[in-house]
Amino acid sequence: MEIQMINLLIFRISLHYTIIWTENVRNFTTELSFEREPEIAVETNKKFKEIDYFNLFFYENILKAIVQQSNLHRSQKQGIGKYDYDLTFTELQAWIGMIILMGIHRLPRIENYWSTDPALRVDFIAKIMPRDTFRKITEILHINDNNNNNLPKTQPNYDKLFKLRPLIDHLHEKIKVLYTPSKTLSVDESMLKFKGRSSLKQYMPQKPIKRSYKVWCLADSKTSYIANFEVYTGKCNDNQSNDTLGERVVIKLTRELQGTFSLVAYDNFFTSVNLVEELRNTGIYSVGTVRTNRKGLPEMMKEKKLQRREYEFKTTNNVTAIKWMYSKIVTVLSSAHNPLTISTVKRTLKTGEKIVVSCQIAVAVYNSIMGGVVGFDQRK
Repeated sequence: MEIQMINLLIFRISLHYTIIWTENVRNFTTELSFEREPEIAVETNKKFKEIDYFNLFFYENILKAIVQQSNLHRSQKQGIGKYDYDLTFTELQAWIGMIILMGIHRLPRIENYWSTDPALRVDFIAKIMPRDTFRKITEILHINDNNNNNLPKTQPNYDKLFKLRPLIDHLHEKIKVLYTPSKTLSVDESMLKFKGRSSLKQYMPQKPIKRSYKVWCLADSKTSYIANFEVYTGKCNDNQSNDTLGERVVIKLTRELQGTFSLVAYDNFFTSVNLVEELRNTGIYSVGTVRTNRKGLPEMMKEKKLQRREYEFKTTNNVTAIKWMYSKIVTVLSSAHNPLTISTVKRTLKTGEKIVVSCQIAVAVYNSIMGGVVGFDQRK
């Protein structure tokens, strides 16, 4: 770890100097292997049911803590009508089960599950608890003690997720303990659908879910398991960092991977020469598409002229910059791939026919491992 920190310090100092790009590939002659199967820390079998998987992440202690905090909040609000309710552990379990079932069997309004109209009423939900009890639990549910939040909202270190922080920290811990990812992962954003009002909601016009919570995710490319995540809470006033938002996100999400020499893929929102170098100096390989207006790129990445299936490349230290042309120009940065090594990707013609096209291995590998978070979204 000390050697990694020294390398990182040297890299930070080197940022003040001009980057020299050449066609020397001596740093990329070794063929790297990222073959490692993911591992689950618990033994599962055919007898495992949905509740067993749920309990792996939400075991009894965290649910009891939620019950305790909800009742503590009730006592702090004593005398206010809607908080006049004492939550029990069994009721919380039932309430969570109802929420999950409502996500499967969807109706326009919550009240419909208890409707007197047999066309709307859902008995396997309505019989668990009365409607008013369900509403009361929804109103009083609390996860963190408000008295522990002493910072005003105007302070830079104010935690906008304070009310959820114990649950988020718990999930972070369980995610890491229960699963060891493969050596190929990807970083991307995921939108969590929410129609209510919140200052944390983001607008993403290019996404299927346009207004919702945005979550940065690190996912295993083989299984789409989320190995780490961070809820985006808005612009951060971090005057001590010169890194871009994309760089900060990747560095934070991959911190547990330092020294594992895993391969991480990310798209052009995140990619920069600085990021690829910094990750490499902490023992993480990476590959990503890059915007041609990023600082430090060689001039050839910005030039438009290339014939179909032609490519150009430049290298500097542990980074290779590749430009490849097929139907459009693809620009990639990698710290793991020799720019002279050729692989293949599949392309679909206008007629619908699928063909195999040769390309640089960095392009092929990026296409094969970048879909981890997309796979997670498809399973939501």
